[in-house]
Amino acid sequence: MALQELTVIERQIDVDVFVVMSDVTINFNHQEVFILPAAAIVDIRFAAWEPKGTSFTPSNTGAYELDTRLAAVDIYLPDNPPDGFAFAVRDGYANFYTNFCNVVPFPGSGQQIIQTAVVEETLSLNYPHVGNGFMFRYRAVDKTWSW
Repeated sequence: MALQELTVIERQIDVDVFVVMSDVTINFNHQEVFILPAAAIVDIRFAAWEPKGTSFTPSNTGAYELDTRLAAVDIYLPDNPPDGFAFAVRDGYANFYTNFCNVVPFPGSGQQIIQTAVVEETLSLNYPHVGNGFMFRYRAVDKTWSW
């Protein structure tokens, strides 16, 4: 395995990694980052960004451009998604800092979003940069969502 050099600036990581058959997990101070084989993310990378200005439940491989200019948008995570369920969101108007994007685990599911303190805790994305994007991926073995 070759070492990769990377730079972390405001939670954005740019690194070239070649993954053949398996996922790679990297940990940065309690933030777990998954690197997927290209085949696993091709549907999201080339999906049309669907505009959303109200709360919704994402679909697998969905890509959503959120408009939080008027109010926060809640993303309700599915109850029992398959392993590898993934979706992407991005801030279309640099307004997550004013009106958050809240990622809400399904009540009673036992799911946890990585970097939250407790099971079923809501994650509020409040980053002020236009175009900030986040990919969420579910790992069924331990009921966690990485982002």
